[in-house]
This record gives sequence, C-alpha cells and structure tokens, in this order.
Amino acid sequence: MDFPRFNLELIAHGSQQKQSIPISSYVKKYTENFTYVNKIKDSSIPICYFESEQLDAWKNIQLLDQTYVIAANNLELVANEKNWEYITSNSYTSKYSSIAITNKIYLDSYGKKKPLFYKHVLQNNVVDAFVEVLENGNKFDIDVGMVIDIEEKAIYTNYQNYYNPDTGAYRLYYVTSSDSEGNSKHELLNCTPTIHQATWEDVNPDTGKIENLSWSMEPSSAGFTFTIHQDEKDRCDEFDPQGMQTQVSGFFIKPLETSAIKPLMPSGKTPEDPWCIKFSNGFFYENLLGKIRKFWIPEFHQQPFSPTKPYIYSPYRSMLRVNSNTVCATRRYLSTDPSEAKHFTLFVYDADGILQNLYTTDISLHNKRYSNTNVFYEADKILSYDNRNGFVTLSVYLDPNYDYQASYFYEAKDYEYKQLTLNPIQNRSSLSNMWVFYIIPDTHPNDKAIHYIGVDQNGYIIEASQNEGRRHPNFQLFNKDGSYNENTVIGMKYTSMIDSDNFKNTFCIPYVNDYQYYILAETLVMDIGDEKDCTVIDVRRKGASIKEEYFEDAIKANARILQSKLGYGINGQVVPENNIMLTRIPVTLLAEFGGVLSPERAQELLSVYLPAANNMIVDWEYIKPEITARSLTPGQVDFKFSWEGPDLTYNLYRKVNPADKFKLIKSIGSGSRKDVEYSDIISESNELLSGYVYYYSIRVIENGTELPHGDTVSIMVK
Repeated sequence: MDFPRFNLELIAHGSQQKQSIPISSYVKKYTENFTYVNKIKDSSIPICYFESEQLDAWKNIQLLDQTYVIAANNLELVANEKNWEYITSNSYTSKYSSIAITNKIYLDSYGKKKPLFYKHVLQNNVVDAFVEVLENGNKFDIDVGMVIDIEEKAIYTNYQNYYNPDTGAYRLYYVTSSDSEGNSKHELLNCTPTIHQATWEDVNPDTGKIENLSWSMEPSSAGFTFTIHQDEKDRCDEFDPQGMQTQVSGFFIKPLETSAIKPLMPSGKTPEDPWCIKFSNGFFYENLLGKIRKFWIPEFHQQPFSPTKPYIYSPYRSMLRVNSNTVCATRRYLSTDPSEAKHFTLFVYDADGILQNLYTTDISLHNKRYSNTNVFYEADKILSYDNRNGFVTLSVYLDPNYDYQASYFYEAKDYEYKQLTLNPIQNRSSLSNMWVFYIIPDTHPNDKAIHYIGVDQNGYIIEASQNEGRRHPNFQLFNKDGSYNENTVIGMKYTSMIDSDNFKNTFCIPYVNDYQYYILAETLVMDIGDEKDCTVIDVRRKGASIKEEYFEDAIKANARILQSKLGYGINGQVVPENNIMLTRIPVTLLAEFGGVLSPERAQELLSVYLPAANNMIVDWEYIKPEITARSLTPGQVDFKFSWEGPDLTYNLYRKVNPADKFKLIKSIGSGSRKDVEYSDIISESNELLSGYVYYYSIRVIENGTELPHGDTVSIMVK
C-alpha cells in the first residue's frame, strides 16, 4: 500500500488564519515523523530545535513546609471540613484569630447535621433558584450539600469553584435565579461567610448596638474572644417545607487556614512574573522554653492598602484560561465590587503580544479608547465573578492561544515577600541555592519578622536578609557603617549532625537557645531543562540547514532557534569549563580603597567555601569612565570622558614613559549629566611638548576614596 506524502511548511509568524481542508483518504497509523520532499525555500525556516517546558513557578518551585514543629500552627486537622465545634452561647474563645461561624446546616444521606459556612447572595425579589455544576464541559444539576433559602435571598453551601492548571480539570458552580418580574440571572457561585464580621454598617446609629447577625473579635489573655450578635429570630431552629432542619439555635465554629502562618506558592506563575513566596497572615502565641512567644507578621500591616485596609490594588497580573469563557486569577480573595469602585479589567493579547480586547466592570469606561491604541473598553462582557476563588466568566469566546492579564483589587489575607524572587530569569542564583524562610518571634511593630537565608550546595549560608532591628541582631556580612559584622551568619553551616555551631541549633526551634526563630519553609527551584524532559521537534530533510544570509531573519522569526544546533552549533553555547569561576567583587572591599580587607585575605574569604577542585578568578569592579583623546591644535590635547554619576571627582593622570608612574595633573568635578570635557594645554608650568606621545588615565574619587586607574589612552601631541 502506498502511503500519502505530505509537504509541510511551518511559518513562525503572520496572522492567524482558519481554513477547512477536505479529506479524501486517511491511513490508520500514527505519524512518527515528517520528511521534506521539496527544496526548502530561502524564506522558510526548517524546524530543528528542542524545547523544554516553559518556566512555571508552580512546577519549578519545590516548597517544603517546615511549620509542623509548632502544634498551634498546624492546621491539617482543623482544615478538614469534618472538624468543627458546636456551641450554644454567644461567646467563644479561641487561640486562632480567624474562624468561620454558622448556624445553617443540612442533613446528609445518613441524617447527620453538616454545617454550611458560606452563602451566595441572590438577587432582589427572587422567587426561584437552582444550582448546576460544569465539570470539564459536562453539565448537571445538583440538589444536595446546600440550602436554598428564598426568603433570606441566599444559598448556603460549602461548595467552591475549582481549577487545576496542571491537568486542566475544573468544577464550576452556576446559580440560575428568576425574580417576580420574570427576569432571570445566570452567574458563578460567589460565596461569602454565612455569618460575617461586624462593620459600621451593622451598627444602629440611634442605639449604637450591633443588630445584624454578625460577630466581633478582640484579643484576650487566652487568645481571641469572639462575640456573636443576633436577634431573637436567629435564636431558634428552622425547617424547610419538607421538614428538613436548616438552622440551629446554636453555632458551629471552625478555625480557618488563614489563622496559621503558612508558606504559600507565589501568585506570579509565568517567566515574566516575579516568583515571590507568600505567607498567610496568621497570629498565635506559644509557650517555648518557659516563655510566651508571639508569632505574627507586622510587615503585613505596612502594605500599600487601597482604597482601605485590607484591600490591595494589583495593577497587572497573569490570568489562567479555564475554558472558553472563564478565566481564573493566580490568587484567591479578589474584591471585585463595582458599587464601591473596585473594578476588574481584563487585557487580552494575541500570540504576537498585541492588545486585542479590553473588558472591564467599570461602565463609565464603556466604548472609550484605551491609551493611544485602537482598542476600546467593553463593559458589557463580564457576566459574573467568584471573588473568593478568583474566577471571572465572560460572554465572549476566549482563544486558548491568547494571553490574559488583569488589574483587580483583592482582600489581603497573606503577605507577599518581595525582597527575594525565585524566578531564575530574574535571580540567577535561585537555581544553585536553597532558600530558607524563617520568622522572628516578638517582633517590634515597625520591624520585619520574616527573613531568609541562602544555603549553597555544601550546606553553608552564603546570603542573609536579616539586618539589625529593634529586637534582633544583624546577620549580614557588614554593619550599616560598612564595617565587618562579627555576628554574621554568612559562612555558618545551616544544619549539622556533627558541628553544634550551626544556624538551626544556635537560633531556631526546637533547639535550646534564646532566639527561638521559627523556620517556615525550605524552597528549591528545580531545573526542568534536561533533555529527557524536553519536547523534541525535528522535521528537517537530512542535510537541510538555514542559509547563512537568512540566519538573522530566522532568529528574528523564532528566537529559540538560537539555542539549537543551528544557532550555537552541535555542541551548544560555550560556557566556562575546567572548574573556573569568575567572581566580580567591588574593589571597595579592600582596605586600600576604603574597605577592611587585604587582597590576600579577601581572596581567602571568598574562596574558602568553594569546592577544592574549583579555581576562582576575582574581577575587582569599580567605576571606569570611558575616555577619548585627540590633538587637533598644536600643543593641546582635548579629552572627553563619560559621566558616571553625581558627587564624583575625576583625577586625570599623565606620564610620558609607559614604565613611569602616573602624575596627577587635574581634578575635575562631575558637573551635569553629560560627558566631561577637559583640555591639556602647553604652558610654562606644563611639561607637555609637541611631537611626544603621552599616556593618560583617570581615577575616580567616590565618597572620599580614590579608586584604581581605569583604561589608559595614548596620544601624540600635535
């Protein structure tokens, strides 16, 4: 049997086009490879490269939660929906600062009471409502695990919308309701707490009392005391028309996961995003070695809240496409509320990064032009949203090949540690070290409690973020005045079974020490660039290659070809070998230039923790202005050298013999932000002679210290 042959040509640029091709015949056999049968056009690019998976924070970061050491911060049992407590009073004391409270229940198939901690608020004048679920394209109705209360205009449930970006699996709940005038509404399940925390809106301005069903909290000696406010109508059992119990006279209490201080994966997910570890804003006390310690995150309260605490405006974040009309944010607890001017705006970019559409909840922007583009805001395409889980549903088709970004408000329940990004594109050392995050107890309200250390492959600390605070010491290599810090942990072992002088034993829980620092997480950035994990694409005709004159065009069309055999060659890109390590160090570390170390001592300290087989070459970095010279006028040399910053002085040196020492001839101020100019002219006090070759160099004075000579330029005087 003769198999049909294909001519395949892939174009890596151009607009998207759809075309229907009729099938005249087919063969039931897997396509194993493609072969070019015609000569490749000069303007075409034969595909020949292998590609690893795109960097993804949620795949590349391995986050090891170390918070199990303190039992009070361990919510594995608490987070389980079957663990709750039933009370009959209106007061409750807990060691956790964040809890869920409800008096709504449903009876499961075994007749057991199950509390419903969340509710979806229905439209006004509602007369009917039902819920259906959409799972990966399959839709069906559900009538269990919830209570639909038309009188209270609410649906009580524990269901939550769900999406797994790794597998593409999703489960979306939709509420369809109709009012007395025949208007219907179809929206995402958008849950809020069944009983909310009291605000000023719950206070009667005449009596000053809280009247709506709500709760308030205040710290106490035993932790946190919660007071539940309710009317008489809320103090009884209720049943639906079928006789099923839907409300109890008491209350179910459940601590939430936000009560604990837990490490969370970054909200940034793509290679363009910063990968910053987050920590839930927990608060708890613990008795450690006979002393009550307070664990909290004061820096959480120093975030740029807008418009009010605890809301934060996030101007540009990646969104995940869930299905053809739904996107999902990379964080939870959005706070979209058009009535309070907290809007959601979705930016839609095509495969070439060109803005195509702009959808918003702000009706005042409808049909207005965005910036200087030909794109206009559309305020009628966003149908509904689920703030708690970050889902947004639209009435338009969402192309899977497009990129989606959004600006939105969210309710901060965590702290994003922005002092360190684990994105290897933004932080090249993130791949080679382990990053340990820890929290300091009893931190002053104006200090930061969470810090990190970087641990190399040999277990030594090479980086520390902790600087001196009001109640904790400086761990960095230098003090604020630039002097060497004798208390630095850099160079110390992170942990050791042999040497007791290690970070864990000296500073951390559960070891005996006065510090009792609490390790929250150990994080590693995994490299998924191995060839076995790559997607290999090769449809070349044997011997085919890119013509040299078209190589630049090919790279512009598909930059990844540069990393292929066609780019750097069969052996790939050249990198340093033979265990040679080039280290760039500021010259101001040396005593000669304002530091505290000799060159020999600095070399020793920098290399003492390197593997024995490695050789280090030190490149001392300092300001080196670019200098040019010319002699167009007899007896005169004109100079121009680059401006390197404010408050600098440029010392110009000269010598006539390359073996002689330089002699200072002029000190020049930095001036304005433009190249510095100077002319060396023959005079009675000047030794400059026509017809001779002179050598010039510049040394910059920074903060009172004269740095080494920069590049040398030679010029013959006219």
